[in-house]
Amino acid sequence: MTADLDRSRRYLKPVPRLALLGEPNETHLALYGWEDRLGEWVTSSPAICGRSAEQGDLPMDAEVTCPACIRRRPQYESVLARENDVPPVAARVAARRDPRYPAVRDTIRCYGWNDGSPMVPDGDADLLATRVMAAVRARETAQQPSCGECGHPQDQHTEADDPTSVGQCRQCAAEPDGEDDSWHDYEPKGA
Repeated sequence: MTADLDRSRRYLKPVPRLALLGEPNETHLALYGWEDRLGEWVTSSPAICGRSAEQGDLPMDAEVTCPACIRRRPQYESVLARENDVPPVAARVAARRDPRYPAVRDTIRCYGWNDGSPMVPDGDADLLATRVMAAVRARETAQQPSCGECGHPQDQHTEADDPTSVGQCRQCAAEPDGEDDSWHDYEPKGA
């Protein structure tokens, strides 16, 4: 079951009550995610209602009976859906290294309310600029034809200094043991 789940995401998973006297016999919901340090999927404790819960092996489609968890479920699902909109770490790093990033960040920071306060606070402006730049870069990459030799986008290929030299693919050069294969000119697929 967990083999089908994306390790980079978190989910809501039914969990049993903590086996203590006085705890209501209810099935709760808890955040469920991959824990790299343990090398396994784990559920958070407490459950989303605030009550302590067991790890348990309940199936993802088990019936949730805790009224507080049921009430909070839509709010948690909304937050988890937005988490999936965050670009991967590599895309965020590349976005911040893009030479256009400072201009995007400064543009976002310059917008303000009538009273002069910023519309987007500094930390949030950096985050928003990173997401905007990552989205721009993703769209640019998707629109670029890829190289017939290596499959990387055209903008990753440098042009040769003279007609007798070959260019280099930066993505191939960054791959382990890829230095030798990185020296080739961009050639569109099917050319």
